[in-house]
Amino acid sequence: MFEIGFWELLLIAVIALLVIGPERLPKVAYEAGKWFGKLQRFVRNARYELEREFHNYEIQQTLKEQKKQLEDIAGRASDAVRRSVKDVQETGEDAADDAREGGKETAQPESSQPKDEPDKHE
Repeated sequence: MFEIGFWELLLIAVIALLVIGPERLPKVAYEAGKWFGKLQRFVRNARYELEREFHNYEIQQTLKEQKKQLEDIAGRASDAVRRSVKDVQETGEDAADDAREGGKETAQPESSQPKDEPDKHE
C-alpha cells in the first residue's frame, strides 16, 4: 500500500525533531506508536471479522445447495416409491382378477360332470 523506505523515515524523523523539539519527541513518538498499534489491531480485527463472515456466508450457501439437492433427491425417491407402489397394486389387482377368472373356469367343469357317475379312483 505505502512504500516508505529508510530515507523517507529519516526525513520524517528530522522534521518531527525540528517541529516538536527534543524534549517532547520521545513522548510524541510513544503516543504515535500506541495509536499505530491500536490502528493495526483494529484493521486485523476487522479483517478477521470480514473473513469469518465471508466463511459463514460460504457455508450457508453450501448448505442451501445441499438442501436443494437433498430435496430434489427426496422428491425423485418419493416419485419412484409411488410408482412402485402403484405397479404393485396394479399387479395385485391383475392377479386377483386372474384368480377370480381362473376360479370360475375351474368351477364350471366340476359342475358339468354328471353326478351319477362314481369316481374312478375308488
